[in-house]
Amino acid sequence: MSALPRSAGLWTRRDGMLSFVDQRFSALTSDCLTKAGWHPGRNVPFPPDLAAELRAAGHELLPSARGFLAEFGGLTVAHRHLKSADRLDHFVIDGLRAARGRDPAWIRDYERRTRERALTPIGEASGGYLIMCMAPGGTVYGGYDDVLLKFGLTGDDTLEALCTGRQYSEIA
Repeated sequence: MSALPRSAGLWTRRDGMLSFVDQRFSALTSDCLTKAGWHPGRNVPFPPDLAAELRAAGHELLPSARGFLAEFGGLTVAHRHLKSADRLDHFVIDGLRAARGRDPAWIRDYERRTRERALTPIGEASGGYLIMCMAPGGTVYGGYDDVLLKFGLTGDDTLEALCTGRQYSEIA
């Protein structure tokens, strides 16, 4: 390790693995993200066909989603299952994977129901059944079929909710 990250936080050793506890997250969420390959200052390139795939489906790569995907894109994050603490679940931050093979009408319906002008697919949860989308202001929604959930007000808030098992609010 050459240099400590510039963001506020501290390095800890947990279960024999070095983890960075970023002040944006709880120790549990920082640990989940670190184990998935995240580190402060992470910046990954977008898949070359991401913007084209989104455009073809009638979506745009919103600035809020662009920043989130640059830092967290490509991560598969394991966490305790929401309903069974002795089981693991995972979510994937991958806009291309979330957009491919989906009926764009579902996301347009989610836009209508949330009253957001646009939603960008940013990942999947619940074994790929649930698509996660980010709004222009950073709010993250998750949907499958007619069910629509609000995960968090920001990407960071959403990661915290997913990793800690915090309940999500359902949108009618």
